[in-house]
Order: sequence, then structure tokens, then C-alpha cells
Amino acid sequence: MWGNALVLAWVAMCLACGASPSGATTCPVTACGGNIVGSWKVVSATRVASPCGEGTSVQSDMGDCTAVLSEPLLDVSGSATFNADGTFTSDSSFAVSMTLVFGAACLSTNGVAETCAQLASMMTASAIVPPGSPTLSPVTCTATAAAGCLCAVSQTESSAMGSGTYEALAGTLTQTGANGTSDHRSYCVQGSTLNIFPQLSMSMGTTTLGWGYVYTKE
Repeated sequence: MWGNALVLAWVAMCLACGASPSGATTCPVTACGGNIVGSWKVVSATRVASPCGEGTSVQSDMGDCTAVLSEPLLDVSGSATFNADGTFTSDSSFAVSMTLVFGAACLSTNGVAETCAQLASMMTASAIVPPGSPTLSPVTCTATAAAGCLCAVSQTESSAMGSGTYEALAGTLTQTGANGTSDHRSYCVQGSTLNIFPQLSMSMGTTTLGWGYVYTKE
């Protein structure tokens, strides 16, 4: 049953993509490019994995195994300035947390009961975090009164690339920090809104946990 539980966990997390503090769904985002020059303030974050759901509270099931995902709680702040001479400065922080509740039917393999700690380890090991995405903290799971598991998932990021040079071309933003390290992300400017998000890759049996920043022009 572990396969079902893991599928439900990461499918549910994908379905919750795009939840902002107000509950709005903003994904998927396309790498439309545009003029990125200017000063921008972080206002939110959006999930960019696929598929995307309409709501922020999701229930999914596979046979007798059921998982319920809470509304993601977001805390984002920061700003970025992209100058016409190809230099930039940025300062941002991001944190998201959510919970998954699994029913008791998810906690058995061929009739043998497993533990919440084992489920947490397998969830952590099965997740892929793409370059440029916030760090995934180890998943923690505790037993519920209904003999299931309550699992907590969180991602955090503090921008270490405070200044450097950039190139914005065909929807791809390449930023190179003072230490020479480059970061490649997709971006889209629509009016006074800028989305910068990781370039995701998907593979069978795994789920990428990509979140992007949403800016407004100052």
C-alpha cells in the first residue's frame, strides 16, 4: 500500500499548486518573457507543478487509502531590481507549510502494519526539488487518533544571490552571482506583474516541488 500512499501524497501536493494566501489559483504559468527591467516587490508565491487544482484543500483516494491536504500557508517577502545595464540586486525569503492526513488503510503493506516514521522517510526520499526551488525540509509524520498519520511538509528559502549580472532571453532568466554561480529560471512579465519560477522536469514515479515568486512593479 506504500505505493498508493506516496502517489496520493504527491498528487495531492500537485493539485494544491498555485495557492496564494488569499486562496487564488494562478498556475500554470508560461515562460512568456517580456521586459524585466525595473524594480519589483515580492507579493506572493505560486506552485508551478502540474496538474493544478482549483482549490487549496484537496482530498484524493486510491482504493481504501485516502489523503487530505490542508491549505498551504505562505510567508514571502523581498524585492528585486533588474537594471538596463544587465546587473541586478535581489533580497527575498520564502516559507510554505502544509499537512497531509492519511487514513489507516494507507499504513499497511501486504497486511503488515507500517509506521508514520517510515511513511515520512519514504515521502522525503521520493520528492524531487528542482534547481532554483526552495529547500524541502524532511517530512515529519505523527499518528492520529484514527490510526492514520498526520504529515507536515515545508519548504524554505533565503536568497543568497544578492547581486550580479543577468540575461533575460526567450522566457529564460539567467542570473550570475558575484561568486560566478549561475541560476536558470523561467520568467513572464504581464503588465505590472512578474513571475519567476524554476524550470521543472518530470519523471515517472516522482513529483517536483517547484514554487515561484510573484512580483509587482514598484
